[in-house]
Amino acid sequence: MRHGLLAAALLLAGLAPAARAADLPPVVLQIAPPGKLLDDARTVARTVGGEDAVKKLNDSLKEKLGDKGLSGLDLQKPVVFGIYFRPNAEKGKESFGYGAAAVTDEKDFLALLGKAGDVAPVDGKKGLYRITDKGKPDDAKPGYLRLVDGVAYVSIEMTADEFDPAKFPAYEKLVVAGEAAPLSARVYVERFPAELQQQFAAGLGGFLEGLDNAPVPPDAEKGVKEFTLQAKELMKRYTVQLKESNEAVVRVLLDPATAETSLELGLVGKPGSSLAKDIAARKPTTNKFAGVVGTGTVVGFKTRLPLFTPELREGVAAAFGAGLKQGLGTAPPPAKALLTELSDGLVRTIKGGEFDLVGAINGPDKDDHFTAVTAVAFDDTKKLEAEFRKLYTQEAPPQAKELVTLDADKANGVAIHTAKVGGFTPPDVQKLFGGDAVLAFAFAPNGLLVAFGPDPVPALKAALAAKPEAARVLDVVVNPARLAKLAAATGGEAAGAKAAEMLGTADKPSSAFFLAVDGGAELKVRVGFNLKLVSRVGVGSPPVPR
Repeated sequence: MRHGLLAAALLLAGLAPAARAADLPPVVLQIAPPGKLLDDARTVARTVGGEDAVKKLNDSLKEKLGDKGLSGLDLQKPVVFGIYFRPNAEKGKESFGYGAAAVTDEKDFLALLGKAGDVAPVDGKKGLYRITDKGKPDDAKPGYLRLVDGVAYVSIEMTADEFDPAKFPAYEKLVVAGEAAPLSARVYVERFPAELQQQFAAGLGGFLEGLDNAPVPPDAEKGVKEFTLQAKELMKRYTVQLKESNEAVVRVLLDPATAETSLELGLVGKPGSSLAKDIAARKPTTNKFAGVVGTGTVVGFKTRLPLFTPELREGVAAAFGAGLKQGLGTAPPPAKALLTELSDGLVRTIKGGEFDLVGAINGPDKDDHFTAVTAVAFDDTKKLEAEFRKLYTQEAPPQAKELVTLDADKANGVAIHTAKVGGFTPPDVQKLFGGDAVLAFAFAPNGLLVAFGPDPVPALKAALAAKPEAARVLDVVVNPARLAKLAAATGGEAAGAKAAEMLGTADKPSSAFFLAVDGGAELKVRVGFNLKLVSRVGVGSPPVPR
């Protein structure tokens, strides 16, 4: 907790009154009740590695803590830390504070601390204990402990004379009721010393001035220039809005039942501020084609490009459109009209802020073949389909028309076209999707959909029937059992067995990696992954009990 924590805290600080040690601390760390942490750890161990993993965990805890375990510590109450900052302090003394934990028995608690360090009474200071870590040099800076009304207070970067729990907010004042995260760190922006906030304000002003004066490359393409200008405007707006933040929080989250873990960043704006209004206006993320990824999916992903602001939409659209138009210069003349509309439609979609993209490999079927499905949002496909039909009718050679069938089927009023291209694909692709695989595609009102496999039309119809659903900004999904079958289809039985050994045999899709953004009273940005899947593909991982 030196420069890194200070820098992170100042980044989120705005102008506010000065804070004294007797005030509530600018940064509060909270650890979930030890009993809950232990229960969750055992559940995760069981989910990831079975009962053997639970036994190893219990044995390890017993080896470190002895038969009494965490005796003396209240297992049902959280542990908290309050952190303060000294303006203009010399290196190594920028932060100080205290930790606090509820105890059930003083003697047992002191014995528990003694397993990690040396605990001894301080001469002449009744009730004060000196704590030194085992294995540290004799001149290492010690910590100090006082027990007051069933709570143990431990100093952080304070001398024995400085450390007096009566001068600091009590344990109960720091605990955030209802906080369920195993670990959370809150930054309260109005509690920082005025000197630090003035330093931040000066740095903020310098940053904005530098941003205003930042040059745009004179020889850059028009799209690059527009993107640069929009990025500058976005950074200026967000930088100014930092002063409107009321509270920021970092949470480490864990779902013991699924072994899904994540890091969440939260931000709360001051009531009535533009930041608070922007956060409240943030609607839940949806995806038009989320249903494409389902119970039969081997591996898939769902994403909506994070085009949350007008600046992002305009900047990305300008850069994307410029790049596509540059590519049109080398396009064959007959295809220019089709490609131009494709470019214009994608730019329209980006500007609308709902650029959804979904992909999945589903299967296997009775012949151990798979079907791939992809859907991408597209604003108004009528003109694009018309240009495609025109190109097909006027320019396609006879051999192409033998492969491509227009209006091969129809679903929900949308024509489905097919192309027999499986025989032209590489051998490895044919192993997965079949030598007679067919490409099916459709111009839906809200997007372009493609399916490839031995019988892709039913998969495409299912995709066309999919309804918009709540979805994360990005979600990568894996089904261990089906992925093992896919490995067997390409690499043989040995490859399938190895995949099953690494991933397990659960026939259920799980998020392997995800990014979520939610608004409301608090802006929450969460990124996470599945411990179960990650641990099983780790290098040198032992076979996992199933």
